[in-house]
Amino acid sequence: MNPPQGTPATEQVDLGAALDALAGSRELLCDLGQMFLEDAPEILGQLRQAVDVQDAEACHRLTHSLKGLASTFFAEQTVEQARLLEGQAATGNLVALSDGGVDRLEALVSELIAELKAKRLTNEV
Repeated sequence: MNPPQGTPATEQVDLGAALDALAGSRELLCDLGQMFLEDAPEILGQLRQAVDVQDAEACHRLTHSLKGLASTFFAEQTVEQARLLEGQAATGNLVALSDGGVDRLEALVSELIAELKAKRLTNEV
């Protein structure tokens, strides 16, 4: 079975779990989807800047924020990548972030955004 047009081949969103966590409120889930759509790219930009200047504390905070945002949708691939980078940043080791880790996280975030849009889990018209 092929995914609906515009939906990534590998789905990240666990719609049932996300709705269960929000007492079934699709409206609230869409509000949170819109927040992710607006905030995640900005956080990624800040993360890239923090990596460039080797600011481990900022990298830790920003990866933690992305992890939390993605966990709203039970998007395990994105959550796990953010968790991995967060752990590295917490130790002051930014090698994983600068050696493709942020690129991988950004790709996963882009896939998640595409999925949220395809499933109409944002407030975009």
